[in-house]
Amino acid sequence: MKFLMAIGGFVAFAGVSAAGFVVGRDPGRIVMEAAIAAVVAALLIRWLYGLMARSVKASLEEKRTAQIQEATAEAMKKAAPAGPKS
Repeated sequence: MKFLMAIGGFVAFAGVSAAGFVVGRDPGRIVMEAAIAAVVAALLIRWLYGLMARSVKASLEEKRTAQIQEATAEAMKKAAPAGPKS
């Protein structure tokens, strides 16, 4: 996750810096805006990664629970008697 945060921050820094140079802003202001964008992007990437990880974990847990319930139901069918004996 640290790697993703670093990549997100770098991409945001580079993008905002390039946009600032293209527009012709003051270099000091470009660096400050790029630094703020890097921090915001890193936090956004961290939040999105956490959201994705929780969703994948919940999906896998749900699938595992369904498999366990299915196996339990199948075992109960095999263990149950076929019918009343005379």
